[in-house]
Amino acid sequence: PVTRAAFEEALRLYPPAPSINRAAISDDSWTDAKGERVDIHAGMTVLIMPWTLHRHELYWEKPRAYMPERFLPENRGKIGRFQFLPFGAGPRVCIGATFA
Repeated sequence: PVTRAAFEEALRLYPPAPSINRAAISDDSWTDAKGERVDIHAGMTVLIMPWTLHRHELYWEKPRAYMPERFLPENRGKIGRFQFLPFGAGPRVCIGATFA
């Protein structure tokens, strides 16, 4: 568990994918923390930047620090499903995720 935690923390700080790009399949909207609404239209390209997500102060305590204990089994439950995306998520997750 300690080795895996160290590896996953390294992937959090240095994700292998610079961006995850998807095309919206239907119209949607997103509202940020300030209440500003963003309309997303069908066909629009949406980019998710793991580097930014993995270092966001809203989601991580001391986001720039190397703290493998975040990924120890007793702490895994604190990490949201889409908070840690070094290989993407869902049906289009990178096929190298299990290999890595």
